[in-house]
Parts: sequence; structure tokens; C-alpha cells
Amino acid sequence: MIKNVINVKLHLFKVKMKKKLLSLFIFFVLFHTFVKANENILELDPNIIAASNCNGMITANAINDFGLGILSEQRARNIVRSVVLSTFLHAIKHKDLQHIQKYQNDYDAFFTDGYDSVMTLFSTESFTWDTQNELNVCNARLIGSIVNLENKDLTKLGIKNFIEFKDKINMSADQRFDYMLNLLKAMQ
Repeated sequence: MIKNVINVKLHLFKVKMKKKLLSLFIFFVLFHTFVKANENILELDPNIIAASNCNGMITANAINDFGLGILSEQRARNIVRSVVLSTFLHAIKHKDLQHIQKYQNDYDAFFTDGYDSVMTLFSTESFTWDTQNELNVCNARLIGSIVNLENKDLTKLGIKNFIEFKDKINMSADQRFDYMLNLLKAMQ
């Protein structure tokens, strides 16, 4: 019995350390992006900033839940795919594709901020119901982009086949997810 308790505590300690290391690594690697975003802040759309931040928060939650064994890899991957798709759909409702492409790195900085903030809350055991409520609001914001999608949103971008478009988004989301999985594995 005591051995099981020690093993559980050791496992939880390892999970906490992995999360802390992952958060620090991502912070240092992507810090320059956040600094650049501050230079262009007046050019950025607040709605896309909020969506990008939500994307990061939800992704962090999915990665954490996968790491704890709450979600299977496929379910965590599906969450990341859906949040990447919905963030893009949210963005095209507010700005044209040229704007989104031009400021992609700046918006990615807000993704990183959301991701890091949630991972930090997990690693410091500070994740609360208020944080969960923020995630729920984020989910509602982004899901609205999918369920309220109109043909004109896609046709203005020249997208004629939603399935092909979705598959391209999924490939991009899978690359992000695989990168994070590789980080977690490297820290084991």
C-alpha cells in the first residue's frame, strides 16, 4: 500500500516537472515572437487575439489531459484540430486572409501566452473552477465559428471544397500536436 502511494506521488512529481519544463521551453523559444507582437499590437484584431489566446488555452488543457491519461491521443488530437479550425474560421470572419497571413506570428504569440498561462496553472496546482469557466467561454467562442459557418465565409477565400480545406487544417494542427508530443517525450 505504501509502495503504491509512493509510486503515485513519484508519478505526479514527474508530470509536474514535465509541465514546468515544457512551459519554460516554450516560453524561451517563442519569447521573441511575443515581443514582435507588441510592436504590431495596434494592427491586430482584438477578436483574433482573443481567439488565438483561447486556442492556446484549450490546446494546453488537451495536452495536459492527454499527459494525465484522461484523454486518449486521438481525442486530444481531435480537440487540437477542432480548435485550430475554429480559430481560423473565427479569424476570417473578422479580417481578410492577407491580414491573417501578415500577422500570423503576432497572433501565434497570443496562442503561446494562453498555452503557457494554463500550463503554468497546472504545474503550480493553481488551476481553478474560474480557469475552467474561462476555458468554457473560449470553447463557446470558438465552437460558434464552426456551427455558424456560412458558405460566403469560405467562398470569399476561394474555398470550394470544405473537406479538402478541413484536411489541410488538420495537417497543420497535427504538426502542432506532434511537436508538443515530441517535447513531452523528450522530457521523460
